[in-house]
Amino acid sequence: MSQLLNRRLALLSERANLTLLEQCLHGIERECLRVTADARLAQTPHPEELGSALTNDQITTDYSESLLEFITPALPDPAQTLASLDKIHRFAYSKLGNEFLWSPSMPCPLPAEEDIPIAYYGTSNIGQLKYVYRKGLALRYGKTMQCIAGIHYNFSLPEKLWQLQQQSEGSEQSARDYQSARYIALIRNFRRYSWLLMYLFGASPALSAGFLRGRAHKLDTLSDDTLYLPYATSLRMSDLGYQSNAQAGLTPCYNDLASYTDSLREAVATPYAPYVEIGTHKDGEWVQLNTNILQIENEYYSNIRPKRVTYTGERPIQALMARGIQYIEVRCLDINPFLPMGIDLPESRFLDAFLLYCALNDSPLFANNECGNATSNFLSVVKEGRRPGLQLQRDGQPVDYEGALIKRAAPSDKDYQLLKAGQSLTVQAEVSGLYDMSAQGQYSIRYLLPTVAQEGKAAKAKQAQASESNAVTLWVDGVSDERVLAKAAVAEPQAVSASVSFSGRCTNTQKSDILAALDAASGIANNSSSYLAVDKPNGQRYRSWFGAYDATRWNQAETHFSKIKDAIDNKPLTFDCGCKQSYFAYVYPDQPYKVYLCKSFWTAPVTGTDSRAGTIVHELSHFNVVAGTDDLGYGQTNARNLASTDPVKALNNADNHEYFAENTPSEN
Repeated sequence: MSQLLNRRLALLSERANLTLLEQCLHGIERECLRVTADARLAQTPHPEELGSALTNDQITTDYSESLLEFITPALPDPAQTLASLDKIHRFAYSKLGNEFLWSPSMPCPLPAEEDIPIAYYGTSNIGQLKYVYRKGLALRYGKTMQCIAGIHYNFSLPEKLWQLQQQSEGSEQSARDYQSARYIALIRNFRRYSWLLMYLFGASPALSAGFLRGRAHKLDTLSDDTLYLPYATSLRMSDLGYQSNAQAGLTPCYNDLASYTDSLREAVATPYAPYVEIGTHKDGEWVQLNTNILQIENEYYSNIRPKRVTYTGERPIQALMARGIQYIEVRCLDINPFLPMGIDLPESRFLDAFLLYCALNDSPLFANNECGNATSNFLSVVKEGRRPGLQLQRDGQPVDYEGALIKRAAPSDKDYQLLKAGQSLTVQAEVSGLYDMSAQGQYSIRYLLPTVAQEGKAAKAKQAQASESNAVTLWVDGVSDERVLAKAAVAEPQAVSASVSFSGRCTNTQKSDILAALDAASGIANNSSSYLAVDKPNGQRYRSWFGAYDATRWNQAETHFSKIKDAIDNKPLTFDCGCKQSYFAYVYPDQPYKVYLCKSFWTAPVTGTDSRAGTIVHELSHFNVVAGTDDLGYGQTNARNLASTDPVKALNNADNHEYFAENTPSEN
């Protein structure tokens, strides 16, 4: 954790301050559509039994007349907040008659656009104002968008907490300005890290086919009436949700409250040509409040908002400017369709912890393209957040893998474990010995199971699909890499010649076998280098293992084998015989030129497919100073498939180098 976060937490953990965090307030606004028994949109008016949508402070409507909104009071215990929401749910259900509440965020199958009712609030001035505002939203975004539902989570920290921290940090700002600045800092951190909420709680990867109203899209078909994206978390929060070209250039700055309110005031006062063309009236009736980018400030659809309770007749932006930020409203949460209320206590507790982290941690101003990067990260997760990939990142940057790269045989049935629908697998993995985690920062870890080629030999392999684990995020203060020191502490190798040595208690027979394999490896490496010394655009041997001819990739392959040949002929190689595992061999790519030989190496032929000579070529290609290859696919079938489908990856796969060098069956 950062030093600033530690100091702030230490202050709050003092005996006199322990109760401050218990005074945080939590409120929930939950939206949901009224539907008929056959899961169609209810087109009936707002039930009178639920009270007036204009004046009831717990049950109202949102954009559509069919879109209910349940509002809890702000309470110190999230369990109490959820109990209040439960009570509102139960009351509403008792008054709905034959209608039901639609659980997911994305709407049920909808009627024609013109048949979706707009929320109506009566004939009073304020009621008509709210109605015309929603008519404007329908004009600008379409009535279909007014049927999307979500959860808004309101959160505040007690003013005494802000006062305590202001005093501790010696800020000379007014109490109002300090509190607002700290809430704005919370919002900046929220924008940095809110992709995590989409990954954990996104629950709208699919939508009704009719939702798009014939618009072009890149969604996949799940069924006749359902479209989806296979790796999406929240289509609701994607560009398919409540978005607008008019707002595309509107990105309020969160460096301070004044710049935020200024940007919204400007948007409310700036005409937008397409809206100007429509005008405010049609056939003598109001169709929108004005022709500006935003009709009112709340039209700006953000993932999080700074808020202040308003007085009668006061606009939200006026309240913020006059009295500062009082709480924040998180607006990006999908409804969990598997929960009765769409949210539960564990999610609420997590949100509290997440928002406290955002509030108490250091939050530097957005620099350079950081604001745009935060938006990009968020949008990437909502559309591709579940895309397979083993990823270890520190502060948004990939961390170098420094663990063993292992040559294994092509997978067989015994290498697979069948997971039926609903099953999961839990695995403990020690990553500190595999990755450089010596630098301080925020780390994110997940495990990748890649797609197995359809041509795989194993029956189960043919059915294997790409998948990935959940992500684990943690903060590391920075420690010395003891793993490197431990590796360096192994017994000194036993030198046999100037260029070759052995460790791990190699027997005389093993030493002899290694030298024979090394001689054969030198031969196939020389042959490979000679082949690549002359361009052969139609050379089948190259195409089999590295794909279609490309001059740049050909030259890269030539460089790889030149370095492999040099390593065999000129570098101080060490072979370790102590490995008792079933695979062929392994190396640490950052520790040239030591190769650990395992059981399958000793039973392999000297030359041919998956040979001892080929294994040496395979392992030497892994070293960062040689070719820096990875293990992206094992076996000839997977290597050939990689060459034909992704030549760039083939050039980064060690087995492709081995099979090119072994050249069995022989190709020109």
